[in-house]
Amino acid sequence: MNKTKWAALAAGLLLAASTGAQSRTSVSNVARTSVPVGISARKSKPGQQLESVPLALRQRHRTGSPAVQVTEQQRLDSIWYGATTRISQQADLWYEHGEYLPTIMLLRFETQIFPYDFDSCDTLGWLQESTNDPAGALATYIAFRQKNPGDPDGPYMEAMYYYRKQVYAKVPPLLEPLLKLTPSPHPNVYRELAHSYEKMNLLADAKRVWTAYLALAPQDGSAKTNLDRIDKKLKGQIPMNGPNGGPGGA
Repeated sequence: MNKTKWAALAAGLLLAASTGAQSRTSVSNVARTSVPVGISARKSKPGQQLESVPLALRQRHRTGSPAVQVTEQQRLDSIWYGATTRISQQADLWYEHGEYLPTIMLLRFETQIFPYDFDSCDTLGWLQESTNDPAGALATYIAFRQKNPGDPDGPYMEAMYYYRKQVYAKVPPLLEPLLKLTPSPHPNVYRELAHSYEKMNLLADAKRVWTAYLALAPQDGSAKTNLDRIDKKLKGQIPMNGPNGGPGGA
């Protein structure tokens, strides 16, 4: 779908959503202060930022000067920029007013326009989980991974979802391949992978991951503490985890 059609759809969506937003009941179980990132601050990845409104159009609007010659592409880009900026602004407004369901609707639309935007998908999934839609959140995370096979962060949201749900066995298949990447993945990949192995009492694997991470960040005190705990478990000095990943000796 081209930019013109996307912009038209965006305008229609905003109009339809605005009509019913005031009558909706806010979802009370969302902790606003814990939203991952500000909605309006989320854009695309480096090198994929939206183009600004063409200079000629801005000058004409500001000064009232005679018509300035612009290309058709510049005109379409200005429409595109206005529509997508308006989506972000409206999502911010609804979120601040507690209108979480319309916010989710706009974020769903935004992730269709920008399927490569990690923060958009992360915020959408967070809101879906916060409004009792875990299935929708998981679908959001899986879609991001599938649509961005070359993104080193692609599997991370899905893996973290499984970790929070204590489905630890699904974490290693998603995060383990990332350890082979160059440059190395984010430190949280090592942390969540090692913790998942430990929760499943796969202590040798947990030690391997912590050791690999400390080779990259030898001054990380928390990682040293975690590795020391794993060593003590391997030596039987402290009990292993229970069957559900918690402390205990089962």
